[in-house]
Amino acid sequence: MIDLKDFIKRLENGESLESVRKDFMKKFDNVPAEKIVDAEQQLIDSGISVNTAKKLCDVHSVLFHDKDKKFTADFDFLDAGHPAQILHSENVALGNFLDELTESVTQNDAETFTKKFPRLNAIYSHYGKKEMLFMPTLYNHGVTEPSQVMWAVDDDIKRAMRGLMKSVTIENFDSLKEKITALIQNIREMIFKEENIFIPLSLKFFTQDDWTAIYRDSAEIGYAFINDAPKWEIGEKFINESAREIKNSEDGKINFDTGELTFAQLKGILKLLPVDITFIDADDNVKFFVNEGGIFARPKLAIGNKIFNCHPPEVLPMIHKLLADFKAKNAIVWKFSDRLKVSPSVSRTAQFMTKMGNISVRLNSYKIFQPR
Repeated sequence: MIDLKDFIKRLENGESLESVRKDFMKKFDNVPAEKIVDAEQQLIDSGISVNTAKKLCDVHSVLFHDKDKKFTADFDFLDAGHPAQILHSENVALGNFLDELTESVTQNDAETFTKKFPRLNAIYSHYGKKEMLFMPTLYNHGVTEPSQVMWAVDDDIKRAMRGLMKSVTIENFDSLKEKITALIQNIREMIFKEENIFIPLSLKFFTQDDWTAIYRDSAEIGYAFINDAPKWEIGEKFINESAREIKNSEDGKINFDTGELTFAQLKGILKLLPVDITFIDADDNVKFFVNEGGIFARPKLAIGNKIFNCHPPEVLPMIHKLLADFKAKNAIVWKFSDRLKVSPSVSRTAQFMTKMGNISVRLNSYKIFQPR
């Protein structure tokens, strides 16, 4: 059994990351990546924090790099259009784009860099598929590591990227080169972790039903750094069959105290409401949603999952408190204002949640602000 506790203690006691990495490589040079992931899973299960696990993840990623400098793996055995193949193809294209950015930095070409840099925003779609489709599915199979740690690192990357997107100019490019270089390296590290740990884990645990559901929802979130995502024959068959099943049920009627509606009529009414609604049952499972407000992408794969598995680690304490307050009847409404940038010209605010009996319903209403 691999024991990683000593390395964690050394990190928590303030020892430098490079020093811990050096000893880690000596001890675990020939240990497969999945064995170390299993050991980290046991630590997560024992109660260590995500932040501590994130530090350990930084340690072992260098171990794998020293064994093989190639960032991406080989997934040619997968069918074209398979979700894992798409994620891999995006990583290859992202790596090539990072090479272009690195060349601009190396040549001190501020003009080229500032023109190309905004294209990196496509990474939101790449990480979105990983976080909203792959990670919840791994959770369903009892695998929380490396997903929890990866999501936390993704958030760090996105936070650093947003800061640079707002601040970098031709004039201050030279003073920000160190931060830019660090961001590029962190993204490369994540590519390596996805290719050598995350995607292989997904292939190990996911069923065919898992993969077809991920394929169905991927277009909703979008694709990154590739021109066209090829169709996956098995996934397309699943989508077509699901559409036929829904169509066959639309004539069914729902009776209310005040009248009756067909399923198709009720669906049409809900589409008229300019809000997002998430229906969460008494066991904290996502049971239903309406996404007409379009505040953010909502994959169908979320249905049936715990609401906690649909959010990044950094906001989970708030989600837990929110639901605990509702269940204890300490609150019937939560209001918070958080501007959500969904396009260069639109941001939306005013989210609130309410509680009805044992059922939690989240409504995201919005206002539209034009930039000044």
